[in-house]
Amino acid sequence: MALVMNVKTPQGVIAGAAYLKIEEQSGNKNCITVRVKTYLSKNDKELGSTSLDEQIITFVPSVTDDAPNFIKQGYEYLKTLDRRAHV
Repeated sequence: MALVMNVKTPQGVIAGAAYLKIEEQSGNKNCITVRVKTYLSKNDKELGSTSLDEQIITFVPSVTDDAPNFIKQGYEYLKTLDRRAHV
């Protein structure tokens, strides 16, 4: 699982159809921490290219019986952040 979206990295690089991948996650019911890497494309990730950006993001997960797993919740949380490119 990953996200494909337009992003603007903190360095100002605008990447259309960037590939965001949660590489690691840890935590508990109170706080989840994920390491997210942003690649220029899915192909770049698969070829082992260096990521454009790497961030550590934390969120409070849902622990209800019908909640998705923490990784899926991480991707849902990423969608709420202002990472989209303003072009």
